Amino acid sequence: MSSWNFTLNDIVDQKLTFVDDVEKPSWTLDQALNLIRLLQPTAFEAGYHLNLGGGVLNHGKSNNDLDILAMPGSFEVDTNIEKLVRRLVTYHNFSLDEIKTNYNGIIVHKLSRNTSVSNSSLVTPQKLDLIQVLI
Repeated sequence: MSSWNFTLNDIVDQKLTFVDDVEKPSWTLDQALNLIRLLQPTAFEAGYHLNLGGGVLNHGKSNNDLDILAMPGSFEVDTNIEKLVRRLVTYHNFSLDEIKTNYNGIIVHKLSRNTSVSNSSLVTPQKLDLIQVLI
């Protein structure tokens, strides 16, 4: 599948992934690339480039969340991760669920949004981890 528009047949072909496990819809490489392309202009405005990471990059799919790395686009541009997160919430209907910092000081913004599956009343959450890369 290379788009966000799903049909009932798509769901059946995927062995009812969305119905059996609504909390953990699977992400595919095509879905991840489409989302990054959609969000990239918003990231540029905040001084970032978005890059794919995690299970989708390493295995071509993930049954959990999508890891996107936010890297500063230039040393001359003032980057602001909070500005990027606000734009994702405002313009792309994400909600900020949690902010985590690991022992190396890496900041992860955990975001999600609900997406409707076409030809169905099924709504699935899309989980996204926005990982700020410090250079």
